[in-house]
Amino acid sequence: MLRYTELSAHPSRIPRVRSFEINPEGKAFIRRSPGSRGSMREQSVSLLLLILLAAILIIGFDSLRQREPQGSSKCPRVNALFCPEDGCSRAIISLFDRANETIDVAVYSFTHPDIAEALVRAKERGVRVRVILEAEQLTSYSQYGRLRSAGIEVMLDRNEYLMHDKFAIIDGKVVVTGSFNYTVAADERNDENLVIISDESVAERFEGEFEEMWKGVYGR
Repeated sequence: MLRYTELSAHPSRIPRVRSFEINPEGKAFIRRSPGSRGSMREQSVSLLLLILLAAILIIGFDSLRQREPQGSSKCPRVNALFCPEDGCSRAIISLFDRANETIDVAVYSFTHPDIAEALVRAKERGVRVRVILEAEQLTSYSQYGRLRSAGIEVMLDRNEYLMHDKFAIIDGKVVVTGSFNYTVAADERNDENLVIISDESVAERFEGEFEEMWKGVYGR
């Protein structure tokens, strides 16, 4: 059997040595270096270790994500309106008309007839409606009488100071608050803001405040 060695080189590469053998039948073949199989085996092991490491990282990430408190990354949906251009009364009426279970309102001044009628419609659908009004705002324009005549629970604020809140909670899920009083002036002339927050945890905070006022407790 004849053997010979070929040395090839490239300017940018390390010289490579290849060994050839010619067997008795005259056929030539490349003789692999003793370390070539070991090198391939090492590459296979390295690849397997990388795959295992990637799998461990993925499993660990999923495990950490499952341990996060449910809803911890959930952000409330918030919409801000400015009146008169954004139609605050229309937004409030739309929310009241979609209420299914409860509407709780605490508002300083309530003279807007269309908002009052939205509460009356809700009451007629079987929604529990409760309203707290500031006693000093009980004027001839107040919707207090209309609400009471429709069977809606209305309470005049018993705090010795002003009840200056302007908020509503719908179905324990949505809060409507801001500077907007339920008046035609606020809806059509004044510069007002209305913020609609769709978040149960925020609604729970407002509901707690409403319940305190409803019971005559004012945090003092």
